Amino acid sequence: MRSLFDLLEEDDLPPWSEFEIRYTPRPYQLEAKQNAFSLFDDGEEGALIRLNTGGGKTFIGSWIAQEWIERSEDHYCIVIAHERQLVWQFAEEIHDLLGITVGIEMATDGYVTFGAPWTPKIIVASRATLMEDKNQRSRLYKIDNKKHWLQIHDECHRWSYRLKSCRHIVDWFAENPESKRLGLSATPERGDGVSLERLYPGIALDYKMYDIDGGPSAVNDGWAVPYDQRFVEVAGVDFKNLKEVAGDFRQDELDEVLSQKEQIDSLIKPTLDLVGDRKTIIFNPGVAMAEAVANAINAEHSYQIRKTGSCSFGKAAALDGSADDLTRKRTFNQHQSGELQFLSVCGLCREGYNDPGIQAVAIFRPTKSRALAEQMKGRGCRPLKGIVDGLDSAQARRDAIAASDKPNCMVIDLVGITGLADVASTASIMAAGKPDEVIERANANALEKDGPIDMAKEIRNAEQELEAEEQERLRIEKQKQEEEDRIARKKIYEEAERRARLRTEVKYDQRQVRNGQGYEVHSGNRKTGVMTFGKHKGERFEDVPKHYLHWCIDNIHNGKIQAQCRAALDAQAPHSRMSVPVASDPFAPATEKQKRVLQMYGYSTNVTSGQAGEIITNEINKQLVKG
Repeated sequence: MRSLFDLLEEDDLPPWSEFEIRYTPRPYQLEAKQNAFSLFDDGEEGALIRLNTGGGKTFIGSWIAQEWIERSEDHYCIVIAHERQLVWQFAEEIHDLLGITVGIEMATDGYVTFGAPWTPKIIVASRATLMEDKNQRSRLYKIDNKKHWLQIHDECHRWSYRLKSCRHIVDWFAENPESKRLGLSATPERGDGVSLERLYPGIALDYKMYDIDGGPSAVNDGWAVPYDQRFVEVAGVDFKNLKEVAGDFRQDELDEVLSQKEQIDSLIKPTLDLVGDRKTIIFNPGVAMAEAVANAINAEHSYQIRKTGSCSFGKAAALDGSADDLTRKRTFNQHQSGELQFLSVCGLCREGYNDPGIQAVAIFRPTKSRALAEQMKGRGCRPLKGIVDGLDSAQARRDAIAASDKPNCMVIDLVGITGLADVASTASIMAAGKPDEVIERANANALEKDGPIDMAKEIRNAEQELEAEEQERLRIEKQKQEEEDRIARKKIYEEAERRARLRTEVKYDQRQVRNGQGYEVHSGNRKTGVMTFGKHKGERFEDVPKHYLHWCIDNIHNGKIQAQCRAALDAQAPHSRMSVPVASDPFAPATEKQKRVLQMYGYSTNVTSGQAGEIITNEINKQLVKG
């Protein structure tokens, strides 16, 4: 009996054992493949590929899977998706691209039998099927983890080592260090902020929908159509007042608020006017609103038919996750064929729904999650089939898109009473990584305009406006600082001038006094002389402070002035004078009179008579003059 992984004989090999890729790779896809294998060969256990919606994640995964399983007989690949629809979609695309049949491991839809008649080299499985039950049993454990497995995690932003549904899968394959992980996502940022680096430490490709700075991106390189931003106002709803759960609006509250008839009526008419005959997908927060939107569109369609006999827009259908496979497939086909113009959905089509014919996306499910907003809006960014095929240059592809029946994707965002509030807008997607002020300004400018809005242009204009405002702020601040510096310099100059003027006045006064001027005496009374200089100008001699009179007596060699000053001193306090004679011996202790003067002005009295005389003459008298 064969073991699960016994090799088949050459004659027993299935018809898909030799295959060729049925698709011409794009440059960024080739780069992703080369980088992924370089990371694996350098020892990295996991690699991440970020690729815009419609950029060919399934093709890249299939192409890498092909090269992986061709490396040896022990190399196998398992693709793990989180939704049944995505499992079948990935399996069908692998079959279309590689021309092989893959194994399906998913609930009752598929069960891989290993060993006979052959073991599939590529398996597509649902994550739920590989989860452990309460007895820690899982269909995962029938897989021989001693083989070299490449795990491809579709929509890998839904993976985290913290999740029980993921951890045991990662650990099972990690027992063989030769096994690797490949994560595929258009939006690798998780809503809870948990990094994916634990699972995918290497970055094989980071290719975004749009790079506002002109770098490589799907829109810039002509692989995706640009956005045409529009807005519809919701009467009476303020998104700022809505409750949150896990950092986003509560879907049940959104559904309750927006599905009211008055709100639906305020949404449908402007939306119909905007989209015209474009094939449109509408994302709703709940089943009630999805059905209410479809019913309102169909009611308006019937009214127009009854009134005028024709209608400029088509019918709508509502669809949610509870629909069975047959209903879901039939509705999708009706929308893709054009039988239905509007597809109003809840909980569907955000991932893995590929219809290049979608020309408009209405976001009736506002979200704070940039990743979720990008997933919804990305549904309409695929070019029409065949438009860019075979064109070698980015300019040629952009020109072909511009000239096609789908030159852009109209995106409709809801605007509440307080504007977009914290809603993840097109600007926040395109300007990811830029300051919040840029996004807020771009949104504010866009809301003031009518008609088509080029958000890339609005973002660039917002950056220029903010830069100009910052330069103006710096200019005003510099001008203000220069004015303050000028005023400070002026004050310093004026103070210097004032001090210089005072010094000049004092010198002039001293010169006048020394020359016998600066006083006048009325005849007949020596006590009536008037000072004509300095701060005591105009005062009578007997009213002048005695320290100033002392200075005059000691420094002005004019007998009349000295007599006047002595008379004034005698009138104020007899025998009070500052002229203190030095003892005959300059090295003798200071006289009692010198000590009294020194003590009066705070000087030490433990000095010689000569030293006391120098202090009184050179220091105390100078202070008196300045006073």
